[in-house]
Amino acid sequence: MEFNDINTKPSSDCETTFYENMKITSAPLQSSASSKPEQTVNEEGLYEQLRLKKKTQLKEDTLQRIKLFMYINFALGSVLCVTVIALIIVVAVPKHQDVDGGWTSWGNWVSCSESCGGGVQSRARTCSNPLPSLSGKYCHGSPVEVKTCNRESCTGICLTQNPFMTCFCILLDGGWSLWENWGLCTESCGVGVRTRSRSCTSPTPSLTGRSCVGDYTDVSTCNRTTCPQHIVAFTAYNIYRNSSVFTALLFRNTYTNFGNAYNTTTGKFVCNVPGVYHFVVTLTKYFQDIGFINAYLRINGSTKLYLHINPEDDNSNEVGAYMLTGAGTYHLDRNDVVYVYGIPNYFYYGSYSYFTGFLIIPDQ
Repeated sequence: MEFNDINTKPSSDCETTFYENMKITSAPLQSSASSKPEQTVNEEGLYEQLRLKKKTQLKEDTLQRIKLFMYINFALGSVLCVTVIALIIVVAVPKHQDVDGGWTSWGNWVSCSESCGGGVQSRARTCSNPLPSLSGKYCHGSPVEVKTCNRESCTGICLTQNPFMTCFCILLDGGWSLWENWGLCTESCGVGVRTRSRSCTSPTPSLTGRSCVGDYTDVSTCNRTTCPQHIVAFTAYNIYRNSSVFTALLFRNTYTNFGNAYNTTTGKFVCNVPGVYHFVVTLTKYFQDIGFINAYLRINGSTKLYLHINPEDDNSNEVGAYMLTGAGTYHLDRNDVVYVYGIPNYFYYGSYSYFTGFLIIPDQ
């Protein structure tokens, strides 16, 4: 502020107030009588402006206080509403009963941790049958069960053991056992085959060891000697006329009997070389009056060949000699018996009647 050349003091009936930021400049002073009315008008205008400005500021402050009061009342009302709602929920909603938890069934055992030497395996369950409520009790006990497994010794040399009984073994390769005895030869002569075997058990390889190298079975030939020739053949003759009833015909003599299969004391052929045989029976009727004649080739008592003659078909008395013949080929097993069955007194003795047979093909 600057005050210059002020020599005259205003009259005491008008008080002038100075405000901040107000600039008063110097002006030539006139006499008291001429400047007083103009100065009074200027001061009143300035005062009016200041008063209006102050009134406007007061009105804005009042509105701000009203808004703040309304915000506070709204916040308090919201808190009160929330509190009331929470109390209503607590009082009105019924309380649920506490539920304690329960265990489910045990699950399956997991695989053993070791294949030998002792390992561990476990199984689990959960506390969800039912689930416990917020204020319920949790299940009592452990959710996991553990046990040992595969406690048999490992194959190999055990170096050390841990607290879980697990055996740490070195690698062990397998070794062959001794050969077993040779088996029976497939043939008695003419070259057969026989076998023998061994096993990879001396020692048995460990789980990570190498198995034996080579064959488990050995094969060789055997009985390489030449087989004897199977010659079986006979021709028997001279029926022993000793009976008038059916019986085994006895041919008491033989021209040939290779292999000695035909027996002249029983009249029967007994097979000692299995195979295919051919037999022939020739019988000559005795010179007398005989109505009809039957004869049979039997194997083990069963009729295989049927021979028949009826010399009196024309109702004449026929006493002449007649010949009947039959032949057949059969397979015989060892100890099969072949013979001719008929009435001995109906046939001529000597070389008129005969029984013959021979081996065609022996069994292999």
